[in-house]
Amino acid sequence: MSQLDPILCPSCNRSIVSEKFTPDERGGATSAASYASCLRRCADCRIGFSNARDPKTVVRIHRDLRMNIPEPVRASVLEILASAINIRNRENKCTKFAFESSEDAATWTVFRHLQMTSSIAPVLRACGLDAPCEPSLLLWGVPIGVGDSSAHALRDQLLSLLGRLGEKPDRLSEPDVILEFGEAGLIIIEVKYRSPNDKKDAGYKGWGTYIDHTNAFIDASEVRRSGQYELTRNWRIGWELAGIRRPFTLVNLGPAYLFADAEGMRLDDFSRTLRRSDDRRFERTSWDRFLAAIPFPPDWFAAYTAARHLHDPDPRA
Repeated sequence: MSQLDPILCPSCNRSIVSEKFTPDERGGATSAASYASCLRRCADCRIGFSNARDPKTVVRIHRDLRMNIPEPVRASVLEILASAINIRNRENKCTKFAFESSEDAATWTVFRHLQMTSSIAPVLRACGLDAPCEPSLLLWGVPIGVGDSSAHALRDQLLSLLGRLGEKPDRLSEPDVILEFGEAGLIIIEVKYRSPNDKKDAGYKGWGTYIDHTNAFIDASEVRRSGQYELTRNWRIGWELAGIRRPFTLVNLGPAYLFADAEGMRLDDFSRTLRRSDDRRFERTSWDRFLAAIPFPPDWFAAYTAARHLHDPDPRA
């Protein structure tokens, strides 16, 4: 039997001793999939620590997912996660939300704060995007905010569209962020934190769902070769939701490394496959630029983004 090195709880400063485990074939412990499977847990603070040996790669995992986001934005998060339109993934979504490395938790914290402070439009404009007014907000296909009829109407349109595209009812695509500006247009944001854009090889059978029977792309075979499956899916969804009269922009928001070197070149190749115009745009925005545009961020928000290294070129480091 083996044990991981003790770790200091950041909340109470108590040394947390590891449970014993049988090493796997690599000599390490099985990866923690949740708070319950962490070998080191502070029961008083309800914080677990992933089973990595290297202290630099240990991830905190909360027993209560709400404790992974700041108190000012905790209200209604459980209800929203329980309503995410990918039904089959809801349980896993809630589990992963409790990880300090959670992309969804970062997305929720940033966009919920912007919505609560009516700051979405000015931040978008500072990033070079068209935003004539404060938009309705949907996260993972769920309207955020009480009594927003336009957001609920867009959710219905999204569900109808995904059905027409042939997606399975319990495994629907859920764009990270949808911003609805009415007749002024639509923005979909694909958010990345510590992971790259999801890619598929050209032979993946799911491509046809999004690139067939549409003029949203210039060359379907080149779309496949680009590998950018996640962005392709969001482009088709936004293209259809916007219709022929409304502007649409797809934004890839992520760390700066995502848009540099070979990754940046691949995104350039992908961009050239899209049928773009003044009213159909694909844009890339770094977290650093996006966060720098937020007016007068409160101390709790600045502390959160610093702790999550959202300003860093590569938050994985």
